[in-house]
Amino acid sequence: MIKWLRRLAKRATRYGYDLAMWAAMGGSLSMSVSSSGFVVTRDTALKVAAYKRGVQLISDYIGKTPFHVKQGNQKAIIHPAWQLVRKWARWHELSAFEFRRVLTVHAITTGNGYGWIERDDSMRPVALWILDPRKISQKIVGRRTVYVIEGNTGYFEPHEIMHIKGMGVDGFGGLDPITTYAKDVLGLAIAQQNYATSYFASGGTPSTYVKTEDYLDDDRWAKMQSQSGPLKRAIENPHEIPVLEKAELKTLNLSAQQTQLLEAREFSLKDVANLLGLPVHKLQGTGNSSYKSLEEENRSFRDDSLDPWLVQFEMEYQKLLTEDEQLTESHDVEAVRESLTRTNMKDRAEILYKNVGGPIMLPNEGREILGLPPVAGGDELLKPVNMTPDSQNPTDPDPNVAVDSQRAAFDGYCVSALADVVARMQKRVHLQAQRTKPDEWDEFRTSLAEKHGDVVKSAFKPLVQLCGGDLSRLDGVPDVLFRACIGTVAIEVEPTTLATEILSLIRGKAQ
Repeated sequence: MIKWLRRLAKRATRYGYDLAMWAAMGGSLSMSVSSSGFVVTRDTALKVAAYKRGVQLISDYIGKTPFHVKQGNQKAIIHPAWQLVRKWARWHELSAFEFRRVLTVHAITTGNGYGWIERDDSMRPVALWILDPRKISQKIVGRRTVYVIEGNTGYFEPHEIMHIKGMGVDGFGGLDPITTYAKDVLGLAIAQQNYATSYFASGGTPSTYVKTEDYLDDDRWAKMQSQSGPLKRAIENPHEIPVLEKAELKTLNLSAQQTQLLEAREFSLKDVANLLGLPVHKLQGTGNSSYKSLEEENRSFRDDSLDPWLVQFEMEYQKLLTEDEQLTESHDVEAVRESLTRTNMKDRAEILYKNVGGPIMLPNEGREILGLPPVAGGDELLKPVNMTPDSQNPTDPDPNVAVDSQRAAFDGYCVSALADVVARMQKRVHLQAQRTKPDEWDEFRTSLAEKHGDVVKSAFKPLVQLCGGDLSRLDGVPDVLFRACIGTVAIEVEPTTLATEILSLIRGKAQ
């Protein structure tokens, strides 16, 4: 039975996209006569450019969206289902992309797409096969739904068949659009296309007839239609004016402009877009947008048109997991929707920078999205200076430790602010020292406090109270600063060292 099923699957895979071959195998899955009088089949529907474009667009997007098997938040690369959903549905024969694309085409155009899950003796999935939707039916056995394949006496359980459904009303299968909701929309589009084809095939001229008051016998009619006759020349060259003897040419129907052919075809394109649930611009149509920007239209396309199909594949791919993995939810199959939301390089770089520095994402995860190789240390979350991991905070923190930590941080800010002022005052004194002659050095040293003391105190005064100091101790600050100048012209004492000493002084802790 498995060999027979493989032959059926290969047959559907080989001929599934070739409409002529599909018809040669037994015709279309279904057919219906539309209100416009045209017979609608899947073959004729796909000849409507807008419909074919919409079907291909949705199926291509679903096919190219990556799927991952995950164990928790980690990729389960060694899981048997990984290759089936990520790379090859059948090793080197059918890609996962093609498998999803074909099942989506079947589901859109026939209402249902089927795939058979082949398993080995250990019940591990080893291959996925595309089935011909014309050969599949469902029935109730006992209290469960099973799948019956034409020509086979047995049936298949639900866990053996992946079933992607179009819009349905009973939960068992999708409605065939050709025989239900889509036949009139597609029939009208086919009618307009055929009319346009015949119109331009006749050189863009409406149908005409010959009117004559004299009797038109066979000889005269044959002469008018002969190779050199006026009617023949007019057909071969529509822009030539036929000259008739004792007869006139009358127009039978309206012109393309009078029938509003272009407007009708544009309206039909919008109908097809609504039929497939697509924004009109995705079918290259014109018209008012429902959103303010193309970006919002594309977001609507992802959320409204693509996501329902992705959810279906996520659910059906669950059948590739073991029953225990499904019940315990230890494993899952997810569509990587981020691949559908790619922005320009600038925006992507900004988003990744914020996520990696958040910290939300590992650096190597960000590099993987950009297609870059991993780097050493890239598998650890970055730690922003304003955030502390919970692992570094004790469950019951000692309040004294917290207070000491806050006080140390405050002291650090004070020292930094004081050091900036120290550096400015040092520069001031240093410039004066460089201008002093050697024989005037002693006088310069003794007059530092007199000439520069008030400037130093006014510079430090705003910081004294901010740093918890006493303004009455401000008079001692110039002495600490000027002491660094005694004995040398070059000011080499670090500002931070002097700032620490000044902070102790104004707080009354000077040694």
